[in-house]
Amino acid sequence: PAPEAAQEAARSELQAELKAKAPLPAPEAAQATDGKKKKGGKEKPSPEMIAHIQETRKRTREQKEVHLQARQSFAEVLGELELDALERSMNLPTWLESGTRSPP
Repeated sequence: PAPEAAQEAARSELQAELKAKAPLPAPEAAQATDGKKKKGGKEKPSPEMIAHIQETRKRTREQKEVHLQARQSFAEVLGELELDALERSMNLPTWLESGTRSPP
């Protein structure tokens, strides 16, 4: 279907933009307060990294919603014969929800 290529391009652009805005991780020496590494679990990310992760998730959710609406609008304007052909070539409900093609 027509929206797939545009949606894939938009998804790639968003990923590249968000990756370019990602803050650099803090150097290990600056994180250690007594010169020793903490034993055990992971260290908490910096506030900048937390904000970046939240922004990435928010923008990805928004983009998925826009793409879902575009796929639904595309399917709504199709005629009965076009819908039948589309349903025979793929699992239409799966494509409408996730954008992935799967056999019918």
